Amino acid sequence: MLKHEGYIKKILTRQGVRSIQLKKKTLFFILFFSTALFPAFPYNESLWVPRDHKKVWTVGISSLKGVGISPENSYLLRSLPLLMLEKLSRCEQHFFSEEEKEGYRQSLMVKEKEKVKKELSLLYNAFDKLLFNVSAKKQEERLRLSKGIEEMKSRLDFLSKVSFGKIEIPEVKPVQFFKKTEREERTLLPPPLVSAKETSERMELDFLIWGVIEEIEGYFYLELRCYQAAMDREVFIYRNAASESEINSLAEEAAKKIITHILGRDWANLNISAEPEEAEIRIDGRFYGIGEVDVDLIERGEHLVEVTAPGYRKRSVKIDLFPLEEKDLNIKLEEKEKEWVSVTTYPLDAEVYVSSRWQGRTPIQLEKTDRMEEVRVGKDSYLNYSFIISEKTPKDIKITLPPDIIKRNELIREKRNKFYSAAGLFVASVPLPIIFYGLALDNGIGGYVAYVKGDKDELVRLWDRTTFFYNSYIGSMVVCTSLFVNTLIHLIDYIALSDKTSRTTR
Repeated sequence: MLKHEGYIKKILTRQGVRSIQLKKKTLFFILFFSTALFPAFPYNESLWVPRDHKKVWTVGISSLKGVGISPENSYLLRSLPLLMLEKLSRCEQHFFSEEEKEGYRQSLMVKEKEKVKKELSLLYNAFDKLLFNVSAKKQEERLRLSKGIEEMKSRLDFLSKVSFGKIEIPEVKPVQFFKKTEREERTLLPPPLVSAKETSERMELDFLIWGVIEEIEGYFYLELRCYQAAMDREVFIYRNAASESEINSLAEEAAKKIITHILGRDWANLNISAEPEEAEIRIDGRFYGIGEVDVDLIERGEHLVEVTAPGYRKRSVKIDLFPLEEKDLNIKLEEKEKEWVSVTTYPLDAEVYVSSRWQGRTPIQLEKTDRMEEVRVGKDSYLNYSFIISEKTPKDIKITLPPDIIKRNELIREKRNKFYSAAGLFVASVPLPIIFYGLALDNGIGGYVAYVKGDKDELVRLWDRTTFFYNSYIGSMVVCTSLFVNTLIHLIDYIALSDKTSRTTR
């Protein structure tokens, strides 16, 4: 009986193994036919084409590796790279050449393919782990993974067929020198312990500068190398030897040549000084400064330098700069004869402003300048008039200022109110002389009566009162006359302005 039981278990075990093998084959055929029958995921070029997400072009400079360097000269291992870093830090932009763009595209494509292959491998591993789990939840997850696998396979197939030209590379990027943190200033890297390619990939550098300095019997042999990641090769090697007193000049000389590779183009330095000191300096139409300018790392080739100053003749100079050239240019402007513009207005005595600077009243002579400036002419109760003065302005300008009707009506109203006020004061002052004259006359008659009666005390008292009221009468007459004259003046102004307005508006 026990023998038969063992035989039965053996048969059941074999059937279980066969069942499992059958399940594996069934799942394999399901996956195979689902791949063949169901259409692949549609290509989405806008999402699948590799993109350059790096916003800056990073440069790293390492400390030098020393060979046979004495302790007292070990400072050169850092001082020379720091000196070069100071010279190279003038580079603010990197311009991509066509060769570099092509290398950059290939590099992006390789990285994108490696990324997709890694994601595909992870999806396969996750799918295999769920192969024998038949729960509904795991089946949904397996279906999701299957779709992800198909998408990654389609994406990998797309990357193998897509043209490199579809990968967009900018024409220029800002240059940033390596720094460990955002707050930290640029710093030196340690000497590379592995290849330049591995160091650049690890530190995410686009350009790596490193080298060796060897001390031989008081002389120093300097070797510098530059690796450019996009082209995956060394683009510059510098070798030279000098004494300790001359070694800094070697570093500066090497830095000048390395600048060309960091910029991505040939360059030159241009120093321009102009006379007079207030002269404006423009290069290729772009304003650079006044009097004297130093233009670092300007592109080599032909450039147009223009110098202008008020009262001087404009001067344009074409220059041709050679690579690494240091050019000094001194430009002296010739003073030109002054030209004037005569401005006359009707009515006269209008105020004249040139670019908000008061010049005087018309008629007036204005000096022509190289610059275009606005001239504004204005007078009370008239509309302002503006024109542009330049070298092409005619010599004589005659302007008729149109009246400002709204302002003129307000002025008429103001003149009328002043006339009414003056007339009111005059009318109010008219009774005063009459009153004072009557009081003086009454007291005078009373004094005469006292004189006839022989009452001296009463005579003196009434005489004093008569004198006071008579003087008040004289004073009130003066005030009344002044107010009358003031009323006449305001009346004349009011009538004249009203008449002038009526004539100009006909």
